[in-house]
Order: sequence, then C-alpha cells, then structure tokens
Amino acid sequence: AQPEQISVFWPGSGFLLGILLASERKHWPMLLSGAFVGNFAANLVYGHGFSVSLGFAFLNSLEPFAIGWILI
Repeated sequence: AQPEQISVFWPGSGFLLGILLASERKHWPMLLSGAFVGNFAANLVYGHGFSVSLGFAFLNSLEPFAIGWILI
C-alpha cells in the first residue's frame, strides 16, 4: 500500500465497535457479516484488487470483533 493510503484512525471500526457493544452477542454475526460485505465492496469500488479488498475487509471486521470480545 502507498503511504498516503494508510490510516492510523479508522472511524468505521469505532462505529462498528459501538454497535457491537450496544447489541446482544447473538446479533454479532449478522452485524459483522454486513460490515465485511460493505467494506469489501467499498474497497473494490475504490480500485483495490480482490485479495487486497478481502484482506482489508477481514481485518477491518476482525478488529472491532476482537476488542468487543475482550471488553464484554
């Protein structure tokens, strides 16, 4: 990735974390799946390749999940 394409702070992950913390755990798979698909599609539209988009979507969904799991 180009240095100008790297973000230290990603508001989308914080927003998803807030939604996860406010919802019951039984809803987490649906919320995380929706976030994954949306993130994957956004990265493809932005011009990233398939594997890069898949990686970004996975990591951007994993981060709020892991932090939510630790906090609850």
